[in-house]
Amino acid sequence: MATKRRRRRSPEDLEPWERQPKESDPAWHAFCVYRDLGEQRSIRKVHERLAKSETLLKRWSSRHRWRERVVAFTRWEDSVKAAAKVTALEEQGRMEVETGKLLMRLGRGHMSRFLPRTVQNDEGKDEIVFDEKLPAFEARMFAVDGAKLVRLGLGEPEGKVGLDIGGQTFADLARLAREKPVDQDE
Repeated sequence: MATKRRRRRSPEDLEPWERQPKESDPAWHAFCVYRDLGEQRSIRKVHERLAKSETLLKRWSSRHRWRERVVAFTRWEDSVKAAAKVTALEEQGRMEVETGKLLMRLGRGHMSRFLPRTVQNDEGKDEIVFDEKLPAFEARMFAVDGAKLVRLGLGEPEGKVGLDIGGQTFADLARLAREKPVDQDE
């Protein structure tokens, strides 16, 4: 089986922060130290780290355009970080939409059980009853918080969220939820 030979890239194809043609191992290593020092970088600090002559480091810096290369590297690094942030925000948005829709379905499902129904008690009087034990305001919170999360996930402002259940407003449902049927024992 023949092994593939790596084709050497031409100098035009190299990024400025990559090792340049005719850059020796020690000069390349010194550049990497300089590059990785961050905003506080200086020839003096490279000298202190590598115990190389400042004159030699200045010569390498000038010959191999360290400042220009570091600026290009920093711009590239910033663009990579920005792209990663955008990707993370997009993923977060997708998750918020998915979670928000789930909460909305959960809240709406519970709220549909809050629609009052009228039954006759043993005395023949009509009573309003609810089939669900979860308080109406909690079911509403699921739906409203879900709707807000969906909007945020889509990059929209929260805004005013209003849901209508069976032609009744939440205020109607909340009022009805507070009105408890009179127990026969009272």
